[in-house]
Amino acid sequence: GAVRQATFEELSVEIPEGTTLLMYTDGITEARSASSAFFGPERLGEMVRQYGMGEKALSAQSLADRLYKKVRKFAEDRLNDDLSVLVVRF
Repeated sequence: GAVRQATFEELSVEIPEGTTLLMYTDGITEARSASSAFFGPERLGEMVRQYGMGEKALSAQSLADRLYKKVRKFAEDRLNDDLSVLVVRF
């Protein structure tokens, strides 16, 4: 791993039905527009609130696809890092 001799605690949690879990790399939030603005966690959060929650929530695959396309459009396809996203719906 990245830290030698790191210790970790194992635990279990119950995840309620309907929960959406979103995991992503920093390439998502650190994507930059032509004006050097970051996509940032605020835009990411807004997308999750708009498309990932409630009765009108997109499927996990559709949410991942929409997020990927939105970030690429925001950065005008000038990406300097990987874009990885995983959406799991429980």
